Amino acid sequence: MVMTIGWLRAGLAAGLAGAVLALAGGCLERKETIEVRANGSVRVSHRLKGDAAEFRRDRADTLPFGAPWVVLDHDLPRDDGKGADRLREASAEFASAAHIPETFGAPGDPAPLRARTALAIDRLAGGTFRYTFERRYAPRPYAWRERLFKRALPDDLVQQVARKDGEPIPEDVKLRAIAGLIEFERTKSEVLLEQAMDAVLGERAGPRARLAARASLGKSIAREWRPEALVAILDGPEEEQAKVDARWRADSARTAARAGAAALEADGARVKGLEERLHEAFVTARRTLDATEDLQDETFEVRVRFPVPVVLADAAAIEDEGRTAVFRFGGQDLRDAEQVLRVVAEGRP
Repeated sequence: MVMTIGWLRAGLAAGLAGAVLALAGGCLERKETIEVRANGSVRVSHRLKGDAAEFRRDRADTLPFGAPWVVLDHDLPRDDGKGADRLREASAEFASAAHIPETFGAPGDPAPLRARTALAIDRLAGGTFRYTFERRYAPRPYAWRERLFKRALPDDLVQQVARKDGEPIPEDVKLRAIAGLIEFERTKSEVLLEQAMDAVLGERAGPRARLAARASLGKSIAREWRPEALVAILDGPEEEQAKVDARWRADSARTAARAGAAALEADGARVKGLEERLHEAFVTARRTLDATEDLQDETFEVRVRFPVPVVLADAAAIEDEGRTAVFRFGGQDLRDAEQVLRVVAEGRP
């Protein structure tokens, strides 16, 4: 199981607290510069730094590549001398802020980070101009996942696992931690199944069908995934753990689709290819959650540079003799609510 084998093994070594972020994906540092020109055209430059795995083309949250971006990748030795980080520099020119893509993902892909950019230019008296910039990052519902995690893995259990270096973890604590992780994965999968049912049928998926589907899925997971078996796998080869992780993802998606289809059909739903559609919707919902988990430890810095001085902004800093607004925030700021960046600049270009 992706969250009960590799995740727990690292958790037992480093403490459960923070392990979910470490294994959901390495930290990615995102820096973006938006240079606004007097005529409203813009140049956008990205500087993305992180573990090489963050730059795989199959990662859930796609990063810039291909036209219109000019992309350069290279490796940077880490300051501690242990390995290297991948650095991607990408830049593109746009006729206006409205042409900046909302996402780097393919059309219809729900997983990538999305942000709408707008720029209004008003001519004022005396030959001066006002530039009003706004960037809106779409919310990514995540609080529900945190509630399930806290319920399955309470703080006292996390503290027992987060022991000092070299201090052994008692076997009973290991077993409780694995049981908690299975519980977390079970309830998370039940929520993803409900999201899949909504995507396929909307309000036609009534409360009775929802409860029946969740109960069926939960029983299947409890029957197939037992804490005692996973304890034995913890200290085994990483290749075996990876196989178990992959089997969990495949099995849980198929089981969820079957449970949902059976419950809906028993409740009177008649939809062609229902199980296949539920499977696809479940995988999509999990892909979106994977990308959102990956965002949680990422850092963002957005610099908006104008041809005239900034007069109003909710930015962290104003630089370049008053012409650049600097916004800084983290991936956790993007969950469950919009993250909005606004700045106004006025003057004679």
